[in-house]
Amino acid sequence: MDKYECYFDASTNKRKKKSGCSFIVIKNDETIYKKSWKMKINDNNKAEREALFQLLIHIQKNIERKSEINIYGDACSIIEQIIAHNRKIDKTKFLFHELLNKHKIDLIYIDREMNYMADELAYEAQLGIYTDEKNNFELIEFNESIRGYEK
Repeated sequence: MDKYECYFDASTNKRKKKSGCSFIVIKNDETIYKKSWKMKINDNNKAEREALFQLLIHIQKNIERKSEINIYGDACSIIEQIIAHNRKIDKTKFLFHELLNKHKIDLIYIDREMNYMADELAYEAQLGIYTDEKNNFELIEFNESIRGYEK
């Protein structure tokens, strides 16, 4: 079974009303994908949720074999909302639980200092410096409804 470590983060400048989002995918101790992008969001929780959502889309599209995946982030409230056993479901939570049927996934809170790679990419994206190592990233529109993933 392949093992993956994934990191996600966001950096928000509320005054300028923009955020940078990022995620990193590591397979068997080798970084295989990095992605960062800028968004017009001035709410860090929404930006963090967007980063996680895009990471989950990437996992869904690119990891076909059953795998062990640890997802790390420093957004404690977002992680708690996704793993909480309550009735409130949005697209991010729905997709996470859908992926649990295929993979062994853990969503783990880490301190910001331990999330330095994704943090740096998110901050750079906020400034307009983007990363897309494979050049095949398709940003899926994020909205709170669960009807479908809209492009």
